[in-house]
Amino acid sequence: MRTRASGALATLAGLAIAGAHAGLVPALVDATSRPTLEVRWPGPLVAESATVGEASVATATSHDGGAPGLVWSRWSVTYRGGIARSVGAAQLVGPFQDPAAPSCSGRLVVGQRLLDDGAGGAGTVAAIIAAELRRELAGTSHVGAGGFRAIEDVRAQWASFAAHPREVSLFPPPTFRAPVPDGFFRATAVVVFDRVSVPVIIGAVPRVDGGSLGFTIGVRARLDFDNRALDWLNRQIGGDRMVSRAVSGSLDAALLAALGAPPPLELPGGRRLVVEICPERSVEVRDGAWAAVPLRWKLGGPVAVPSGGPPVRPPRRGPVAFAEPVADAAVTLDLDLDALNGLLYELWRTGWLDEQLDLVAAHDRFNQDETVATYLTLRLSPLRLPLPPTLRSTTDGGLALDAAVRVDIADGELVTPAHAWASLALGVRDGAAGIAAEVGVTALELSCEPAPGVMRPCYGDVVAAIRDAAPDAHAQLAGTLTSALTGVFAARRLEADGSPAAVELSGARARLVASGAERSLRVEMDARVAAPKPSP
Repeated sequence: MRTRASGALATLAGLAIAGAHAGLVPALVDATSRPTLEVRWPGPLVAESATVGEASVATATSHDGGAPGLVWSRWSVTYRGGIARSVGAAQLVGPFQDPAAPSCSGRLVVGQRLLDDGAGGAGTVAAIIAAELRRELAGTSHVGAGGFRAIEDVRAQWASFAAHPREVSLFPPPTFRAPVPDGFFRATAVVVFDRVSVPVIIGAVPRVDGGSLGFTIGVRARLDFDNRALDWLNRQIGGDRMVSRAVSGSLDAALLAALGAPPPLELPGGRRLVVEICPERSVEVRDGAWAAVPLRWKLGGPVAVPSGGPPVRPPRRGPVAFAEPVADAAVTLDLDLDALNGLLYELWRTGWLDEQLDLVAAHDRFNQDETVATYLTLRLSPLRLPLPPTLRSTTDGGLALDAAVRVDIADGELVTPAHAWASLALGVRDGAAGIAAEVGVTALELSCEPAPGVMRPCYGDVVAAIRDAAPDAHAQLAGTLTSALTGVFAARRLEADGSPAAVELSGARARLVASGAERSLRVEMDARVAAPKPSP
């Protein structure tokens, strides 16, 4: 009897304990459950300032990227046990450039070395002047002066009017209308005849009018005679007219080729990258050193956003003061962040960047992975850029490239849009085929948008997959940027329309340069002036 009683009591005790545990389960679930993180973010893709979202739980709010440019707003919560979850949304934040009047954000600098290497060597403007004078004057003979013998002591330089005030008289008064030029091209030479020598000063003042570059040529040539009779003969011969006729065409052509904007770069699919000279901006000249022409990109119009709101335009950070060019560089290109972001905008607007991402095919690599194909039902769509990537300066003296990426995640019949954010450190170096990019991923996040304007934490395995593909994808973005710059400015032949002379660029070296608190990209190129084609 005692045994039966003991068994009954044990059974009752077990039932009581089980009942107590069952009663405690809801309380335990309540105590250990984590409230779902969800953010309602109705903000447009483009805004003048970052839009504030409404989170379902108390969160910490932070931002990555930086305005002007792409900004990733992040809402984070940390649960018991140190588990953290976050969601985010990307916006392109202003102020913005006006595509109808893009920022004047670059310059093409022609150094003293391209004008004269100290000996009027081949490939310099000085050599072109000497050759043209010899060609035009060959066989020339004048009574009293004798026959033409040689061209001697040719020198060419960039000169300021402050250092050479007498040369103002070489040019007609309209040359100095606003914007008033501060310098000019100055060359000297001696034209030798049998009995006299003609010291020559040749000047060319660059002007930009309505976006077109032109030169006003001035010449002073005086025969070196010692008596009035031969001075009279000098006036009859017309030394100024003789020398001006000999050099003005070739000099104009050579300088237009050197200082003009490079021709458009043709891209696949009928796309073009076009560089323009900034209208109504003067050419900057440093005495004995260099001349710089202000440049800008020709941008396409604002891009409408399918979901509505302001259209997409490139961000505007404002002009910078470029650093002094290196003395021995033949041609230097300086581009500030507005120029670089304008380039990224144009590559994005034309769809070229999305095509570059397709070459990486990160979605195929995920979908075709053996483990994914065997055990997971998740599949990724091709990656797309809903907004142009943007560049910003970093506190360590470098650049960061920020990119917002859209991808659809399919789980069987359920398709969920997702938004990825990536930021990478960007550097440039000299590569075997031109400018090369150096990248390092510094941030990568993913958020799902199960309903319009509702953001939730996303699939962890997808985040890992995108993280694995990120170095390749973002190296492709950075490589696209630098290869575009190489294509536009390196290993090209620059010449004005109808010009017989040209400047041939034969190499490129790139580096980041401090411009105040910002960074600019500097590309230094080797160059030579190609001789004019012989007249028919």
